[in-house]
Amino acid sequence: MTGGNVRSKGMNDQTMTKSIVVFDSEWTTWEGALERRWSGPGEEIEIVQIGMAKLADTAELPEIDHIEFFIHPVLNPDLSAYFTELTGITQRQVDEHGISFSEALVKMQAFLDPSVQIAYCFGRDDIIVSQNCTLYNLEYPFPPELFASIRGEIAEFLGIAEEDTLSSRLPQDMGFDSPGDAHTALADARCIGEALRIMRRASAF
Repeated sequence: MTGGNVRSKGMNDQTMTKSIVVFDSEWTTWEGALERRWSGPGEEIEIVQIGMAKLADTAELPEIDHIEFFIHPVLNPDLSAYFTELTGITQRQVDEHGISFSEALVKMQAFLDPSVQIAYCFGRDDIIVSQNCTLYNLEYPFPPELFASIRGEIAEFLGIAEEDTLSSRLPQDMGFDSPGDAHTALADARCIGEALRIMRRASAF
């Protein structure tokens, strides 16, 4: 589910369109897991869905590419009813369309091509990626400076506490139409992208 990448073969860094990426992920959870900090028996945080939108780093931040895919959780392959109710992601979708986490890393690396200056998360989804690498005994392939959380800056722009913000609630907080279902990775990433457009028009990003 991805369009054509901005960078074509043979294009050098001087002619490449500069871009930023907005990134979101959904991971295994159970009722009360957030409050327990996933400390219950067998509660491992495993990424189930990743969504990224690539924006041209221009005045209007248009979306120029996107990707979204499911990942098979290994330690808890059966999704909880709570997770499915929260995200709308079904067991059948993951079973039929999911890929391994190692394949997901390859997809991410291809999408985060040299045109990408920075990838913004609403929080630290990149840390969850790193933790999953450790969980599955894989090398984390991304430089530490590639990812950054934009949550604090958005909260400051809205004048509310950072802990009171959610990427899926940005349409209500900032007055734009939701780009998709809440708590799905690409829709939440696109919410972050629209928030950045609003901030850029206000010279706040």
